[in-house]
Amino acid sequence: MSITSHYYGRTQNGEEIYQYILENAAGMRVAVIEYGCVITNIWVKDNTGELRDVALGYSKLEDYELGGVFGAFIGRYANRIEKSRFTLDGKTYELEPNNGPNHLHGTFAKKVYKGSIVDGGLVLRAVSPDGEDGFPGNLELTVPAASRRVWGVSVPSSPPGPVVRPRRAGSPSSGPAGFPSPPPRRSAPPGTAPLALPGLPARASRGSGAGRRSPPPPPRPPPRRPGT
Repeated sequence: MSITSHYYGRTQNGEEIYQYILENAAGMRVAVIEYGCVITNIWVKDNTGELRDVALGYSKLEDYELGGVFGAFIGRYANRIEKSRFTLDGKTYELEPNNGPNHLHGTFAKKVYKGSIVDGGLVLRAVSPDGEDGFPGNLELTVPAASRRVWGVSVPSSPPGPVVRPRRAGSPSSGPAGFPSPPPRRSAPPGTAPLALPGLPARASRGSGAGRRSPPPPPRPPPRRPGT
């Protein structure tokens, strides 16, 4: 597997972001940026042998900052936590509401990670401090992408806290020529599927619950269609 990198852009806070392009022996390519560990592009060959981008996404870094979580690494908790609170070991934690009264996904998709090439693979790292979004525990995030281990994650927590963190990747409703239509929802990569964790409530429905409400988010830019 070959890996190349280049400058991708600068965040609104002035942090430089690089993009890494991984290519395997079959010619498949995956592009990842340090902002949110976002997969910006997935190029695969169609039935004519032409490379096509089959990932939904945005065209520039600014849109990823203002928009949703296309292709991003999300967490600490991948889904809604009703009323932005949960109880763990007898203690109730109040989270930052960002989906009406609920807490949705967390801020991993908006973090800046540091990319490096280790043993021929890409590794992205970041830290989630104790109290971020209201969650307990310091997390050291290590997200590797290697030839034999496509996507994994290491998240040691001190003190222990809940972590559920799949990747949120988008795909078109119908693939290019020679590709079947993708399923309605993409499952999480092996080893990162959502877990039922003690102390965390069941999935909250949209708009359910009451209590604190966060201000409405800014309008999201339209996503870049695959192949553009």
